[in-house]
Amino acid sequence: MVGKITPNYIEVRQGDNFSILLQFKDEDKFIDISGSVLKMFVKNKADGKTVLIKQGIIDDGERGKSHISILPEDTKKLNVKDEFITDIQITFANGETHTIYPQSIGQVAAFIVTQHVTE
Repeated sequence: MVGKITPNYIEVRQGDNFSILLQFKDEDKFIDISGSVLKMFVKNKADGKTVLIKQGIIDDGERGKSHISILPEDTKKLNVKDEFITDIQITFANGETHTIYPQSIGQVAAFIVTQHVTE
């Protein structure tokens, strides 16, 4: 699983799998995310067109565990020379929506696709 997530960017190698593991907590208490919907959007920075939408999987709702899987086919079609931006949102069962990544208000994160050599 080749990839990296930092506060400012997510980086994946084109054509590889990468899982973004998430756990929701408030202080030391788990946040129950049962019934929630988790989505990641990736857009082309130049024209704002959406190039990828990924829905997260709730692994253990009561313990706030989930993940988003980036699959090889998700990045194979993306040009490594293009600049992309991304964010991740959760919509809780009660309808509340929160952007959870990046955490800084008013910022977006870069989504970087690095070149692969092996076919």
